[in-house]
Order: sequence, then structure tokens, then C-alpha cells
Amino acid sequence: MLKKKIINLLLNGKRHKIYFSKKLTIQHLLSFLSYNSNLNIVEYNGKIIKKNFYKTTYLLNNSNVEIITVVGGG
Repeated sequence: MLKKKIINLLLNGKRHKIYFSKKLTIQHLLSFLSYNSNLNIVEYNGKIIKKNFYKTTYLLNNSNVEIITVVGGG
């Protein structure tokens, strides 16, 4: 049986508790929240994360994540 862990995140200015059984990445978070990673910019603890690092950037307890959706128009 997998042991559940808890991570606390400040996500877009709101506190969240996330329960997980393996290490979480930015890509996991985006998928869980149904975000299209091609249309978003992620700021993690004050730094913009390049898309090619979403799968290898692990979320740490008490981190700050801002997800900005890019919108086009004309």
C-alpha cells in the first residue's frame, strides 16, 4: 500500500493541500488542473520555469506557484 503524503502550495494566491503518493512535478500539477502546458507560463518560487523543465521540476512543501494563461486575440 502506498503511503499518502501532503504538500502545501500557494497556488495563484490561494493555499492548497495536495495529497500524493509520489513526487510531484510541475507537469503533474498542470495535468491534474487540466491546464494545457503549451498555453501557460509557470512561475515557481519567483522564477519562470521553461516548459522543457516542467517534467523535472519537483514541487516542494510551502512553495509558491503562479500559473499564467496566455490568451491571444485580434
